[in-house]
Amino acid sequence: MAAVTIKRLQKAQKPFFIAAGLCAAASPFCAPKKYWDLHDAKALPMPVFEKMPAGSPTVAKKRGGEIVAYALDEPFDRETKQKLIHGYYAATSYVDAQIGKCAG
Repeated sequence: MAAVTIKRLQKAQKPFFIAAGLCAAASPFCAPKKYWDLHDAKALPMPVFEKMPAGSPTVAKKRGGEIVAYALDEPFDRETKQKLIHGYYAATSYVDAQIGKCAG
């Protein structure tokens, strides 16, 4: 997606608007290894609050979705949480790098 966006930016007439969707951050295990290596999993913050506050509306609690593809058992054990958080950081760094290619 970044390569296609760059080609379109290079051909663009001014003024222009371009929208490019980079959604890798939503898939924590899609980032190449070098982006995982940017972050020490053991140094990343772990969740502080894991329960909904008393009186919260039920609709505010996220259930299911993409996360169940990685671990079906809740509550998640510490190792699973750490892997998911590490993967999210890696994927976010990967998307940031793609955006940097488009902006550069």
